[in-house]
Amino acid sequence: MNVRQSRNVNFGCLFILAVIGLVVAYKSTGSLNPMEVYQTGGLAAKIVVSALAAFVAIAFAAIVFNLIAQAMIVAQIRLSLIGKDVDPKDLNCPSSKVCMGKNLLKFMGPYGFPVQCLPGREWWHQQCFTQEGGTMLKGCPNHQQQIESPFDGSFDQVDLDGRPRGSLR
Repeated sequence: MNVRQSRNVNFGCLFILAVIGLVVAYKSTGSLNPMEVYQTGGLAAKIVVSALAAFVAIAFAAIVFNLIAQAMIVAQIRLSLIGKDVDPKDLNCPSSKVCMGKNLLKFMGPYGFPVQCLPGREWWHQQCFTQEGGTMLKGCPNHQQQIESPFDGSFDQVDLDGRPRGSLR
């Protein structure tokens, strides 16, 4: 399933919910205006129309948020590819086990949004990245890094003047 197909499914669901709301409004008031339900319709019709309107509003907001998120990801990919001769639409996932190197943007639906391996600067599908052992701190499986921490395991307590707590002055 690619992104365009899942987007069409979402708009189809919105359309069906809107049609159901209009049918309920027409059956209860004789008018296609759903606002008429609140003036002349019964309680059940008001509840159904209100619930459907809430579902349509939430679904529409989710679709808009998803479109904005996808646009931001494509922009981030474009920024990371400045100076390279690669079009973001031709970029493939380096996964050899999960998605078998499918296109990043066309297969966002089943494999998740693209994430970038910070040490290697490679773009992966989120599901491929995690299933092949990549983490955001260590990097992708192709560019694993050992993280060195300055913490030595001791919790020295010091006073405000910098001397160890409990020492004689």
